Amino acid sequence: MKHTFILPIKLVSVNAFYYANKRHGLRPEAREMQCKVFHALSIPEYASALELFRRTFKEKKHGYKATIVSYVPETSFYNKQGLLSSRMCDLSNTEKGILDCVFLPKNYGDNPPYNCKNLNLDDKYLVDLVSAKRPTKGDWEVHLTLELVELTSLAYCP
Repeated sequence: MKHTFILPIKLVSVNAFYYANKRHGLRPEAREMQCKVFHALSIPEYASALELFRRTFKEKKHGYKATIVSYVPETSFYNKQGLLSSRMCDLSNTEKGILDCVFLPKNYGDNPPYNCKNLNLDDKYLVDLVSAKRPTKGDWEVHLTLELVELTSLAYCP
């Protein structure tokens, strides 16, 4: 089982998600990104796919593979010299915020854009993660592909 979700979001680094004192909560740009993810995941096609994932998932049998491709406008991807911009978020720092929206029970609910009927599952069940960022002539966008995988199909390492 596999489904791709297209999320119209600007990347936010996990380093910039919270105020210096986490008790003060999320920064506005992080809250805005989460709201956009929850709103997108609540559209009927995506809500149905998530519901099917929830119904099909068996704790002792399955894990999830996620592939995240982040499309970044060229003007943010490159600097004036044509090199990769140092102002762009580090790729590995952008994954956590997205995955928390999709997986975590604390974000499960029926009140978009403040939560959505996500996978309602600890993200420990994420067993495979592939991510990339690519320049685009268009707007910011993240393509998240989730795939249910059989735990027995995972290769053992020596």
